[in-house]
Amino acid sequence: MRHWLLLLLFLSISLLSLKAQRPTAIRVGAEYGFMNLSGKMSGHWEFRHPPLGYFNPDNLENEYATGEGRMHYAGLKIELPTLKSRVTLASGLRYTNVSQQVLPFSNMSHLYLYHPSARGIDIYRLDEMNESIGYVSIPLEADIILLGYYSNWQVYLKGGIQAGVKVHEKGHILFTTPGMQTHEDEVLAETGKTPNTFYSNFYGSLGLRLTLNNGMRAGAEVVMPYLFLSKPNWSFLSSDTLPGIQFTFAVPLDPSSFK
Repeated sequence: MRHWLLLLLFLSISLLSLKAQRPTAIRVGAEYGFMNLSGKMSGHWEFRHPPLGYFNPDNLENEYATGEGRMHYAGLKIELPTLKSRVTLASGLRYTNVSQQVLPFSNMSHLYLYHPSARGIDIYRLDEMNESIGYVSIPLEADIILLGYYSNWQVYLKGGIQAGVKVHEKGHILFTTPGMQTHEDEVLAETGKTPNTFYSNFYGSLGLRLTLNNGMRAGAEVVMPYLFLSKPNWSFLSSDTLPGIQFTFAVPLDPSSFK
């Protein structure tokens, strides 16, 4: 996975070098986006109902727990219009935070985690599990105008890839009985499914933007679910995401060049 990161770093530097040859065409942009995780549980966590005390192997879903999560990201990038401004190339830095929770299903008061250990099978009664992870990545993307080339309003299609590294991680298991909290590190460590240090995915979006006569741009995009190259990316939930929303804003370094 680090090869993707090195490749994107090389391509980004090459893109910046290209931009240096046409300084009046450069825009500096900011972005903010978010999307929900699918909430599908990772397969290495097993929850049951103690009064029943059985597990149905035909049911691959955890019917006694529900997951939820959200991804937020923000970034700064440099944009270069090419091919008579029909295509825009961009690269920069992006910070992504992923937060996730595992909670009891609607008809359950607690989570009952069946956890293998050296002692056999331990049963832990939990109130919730949560995790927060942060990544810094280098995106490399391109968009092409589909509609409105001669208009200030434009519909565009974007595709990109990003690669980066994990910069912080914090997992937490809240036990119902406070005295059991000492087992938290043991349970987290023995899963053997800690999030990957490297983070990479493909992504695409469909957007609408307004380009002013002075070159300033503002846009909104519908982001398609990510296609991850790195796995596992987090501990409790799968890497599946739902469509998201992204907002962008960019200003030219030399507004006079667009007059």
